[in-house]
Amino acid sequence: MTLLRRATLRGRRAWLVTLVALIIACSVGIAGCVGQVEAAPPEDLAEREQQAIGAALEKVAPSVLQVQTIGGSATGNTGLGQQTSSAVAISPDGFLVSSEFNFAQKPSAILVTLGDGTNLPARLVATDRNRGIVLLKIDLPSEVAPLSVAEIAPRDELRVGAWALAVGRIYEAKQPNVSVGIISALDRVWGKAVQTDAKVSPSNYGGPLVDIRGRVIGILAPLSPHADMGMSGTDWYDSGIGFAVPMADILAVVPRLRKGQDLHGGLLGISIEGRDLYSVPPKIAAVHPRGPADEAGLLADDLIVAVNGKSVENRAQLQHVVSPLYAGDEVTLAVMRDKKRVERSLQLAEELIPYAHPFIGILPVRDGHEDAAGAGVRYVYPDSPAAQAGLASGDRITEFQGTELTDVAALRQALRRYIPGEVVDLSFQRDGATKSAEITLAALPEDVPDDLPLVERPAGPVGKRPRTGAFDLKLPEFENECVVYVPKNYHPQMSHGVVIWLTAPGKFDKEALLNRWKEVCARRQLILLAPQPRDKERWAADELDFVRRTYDEVAKDYRIDASRVVAHGHEGGAAMAYLVAFSQRDVVRGVAAVQSPIPAVVRPPATDPARPLAIYVAISKQHEYASRVTDQIKALRKMKYPVTEVRFPEKPRYLLDSELAGLVQWIDGLDRL
Repeated sequence: MTLLRRATLRGRRAWLVTLVALIIACSVGIAGCVGQVEAAPPEDLAEREQQAIGAALEKVAPSVLQVQTIGGSATGNTGLGQQTSSAVAISPDGFLVSSEFNFAQKPSAILVTLGDGTNLPARLVATDRNRGIVLLKIDLPSEVAPLSVAEIAPRDELRVGAWALAVGRIYEAKQPNVSVGIISALDRVWGKAVQTDAKVSPSNYGGPLVDIRGRVIGILAPLSPHADMGMSGTDWYDSGIGFAVPMADILAVVPRLRKGQDLHGGLLGISIEGRDLYSVPPKIAAVHPRGPADEAGLLADDLIVAVNGKSVENRAQLQHVVSPLYAGDEVTLAVMRDKKRVERSLQLAEELIPYAHPFIGILPVRDGHEDAAGAGVRYVYPDSPAAQAGLASGDRITEFQGTELTDVAALRQALRRYIPGEVVDLSFQRDGATKSAEITLAALPEDVPDDLPLVERPAGPVGKRPRTGAFDLKLPEFENECVVYVPKNYHPQMSHGVVIWLTAPGKFDKEALLNRWKEVCARRQLILLAPQPRDKERWAADELDFVRRTYDEVAKDYRIDASRVVAHGHEGGAAMAYLVAFSQRDVVRGVAAVQSPIPAVVRPPATDPARPLAIYVAISKQHEYASRVTDQIKALRKMKYPVTEVRFPEKPRYLLDSELAGLVQWIDGLDRL
């Protein structure tokens, strides 16, 4: 044990002894119980610590019940088959609460074991999907005593540094398991959780986090700030960080749950500009068509300054106010628009209509070649709306819906307000003449043209050029290694796409990788970024931060095409590519997965008007998960993701040269409009 750990334990024990003495003094009516307490001899500290923990555990134990789930839907490799978990009684007549994690497989039967060993069937009444909590009900026979209900710790009495016990009842029905720690933070996970350093894992999910007086602080659950990634909170449990949903918050919505009403987090239907959580005001980047914000009249570029009368100065504050709310809740937003304060009221939605990005049918001229306002056309997709309207390579779109366009970005932003099937007006110039066209927007295509033109290099001197070729990128705070390849012909005036290559664990071959990618990077203006896992045999979810940091480092020194940033991987690296793409929506615009399904514990986020994401899937028909990938592709298309699908008849393998060329063409077309 390190000196730091010993000191921490000594500090905790000294604090605990003082607290125990105060509690005892007050309980026997000694006057002045808030005065000085005589310190206990050092040799008594450990014993008193154990006594206090034992007393707290004994007090709460009768309300902590063992739950067994039986059967259910297939769960792949999630580890969520038949299982034993915990629940907490909240009423004498048989209502219990537990973590949604324990019921993700939709069990066909639920059994609850009472303290005397009696097994009783239970039913799942409703689920709070915003906080990951379920309400269960057991029907108590007349001969069975009412359930014991624990005392609740008032939320306003919770303090950082106070002792906390993570309790479960998974190993033995008659003996609870316990992990000891402290409350390490309040209002985590956007105001929905208490954080503890006590060991929180599947062994106690659904059980209570308890204070030293045996009062329930909250229900242990695998929460994560990245809640839109499904059950990603399970990846925190080995990191010294655990979460509990405050019991006071749970009890506030129990009346709704008792009616059998599932609760969902409320959605505004907006995208916020940028990634910075703290230093930038929350500016609306896009409004989801037909969502609550759209129907309330909010617009892109509105600056949110208050929610329900509470001022918000950054994205983090906005999420803290909105994230705890539920679908159906009424919200009033105040925004600044053209230097005027505008207020709009709306009702949060349970879900948004899946957003399909509209498609005109062109590839725009890229930077380095623009010398006039508007959006130059470098390629027109065959049979697209643009082709049918008569647009051609070399034209320049100058107006969209009667509004002049300054550049390609202005056209891209204007398109966010529309969906496929809507009719829009364009004005474009050709050979000095202005023409107009009325087109019906289409959905983004999934097929890849095989004739996308190469981009010409800008004329004139190159100027100072940053480092090119292959080199290692080392970040001092990470153990991981990373290889970067910048083509020798890199031009500072030309934006380059980025391919984030995520290797199959145990198969990284630097020389072979560079041999496959050098030429295509030079031809299609791509930078290759190859971060590697700490453990050569596996990727870990906590390495997402490392992957992001490597991208940020490259973006500092090179001109990046934000529309052509792709996470690409093979086998286990492809699974990691999905995690990178779904969690880094502000930068990743494509994910290319070869021979891997989406990890079973990951839920793809909804499509976002401001952050398009295209998906490329290559899978062998003989792959063991081929049928699962087929089902996932159907689900992704239903969510309105454009999915390009490649099937191999032979056994699983990586891409051949011709197939890699097709992937590179797909990447080259990601800036389509």
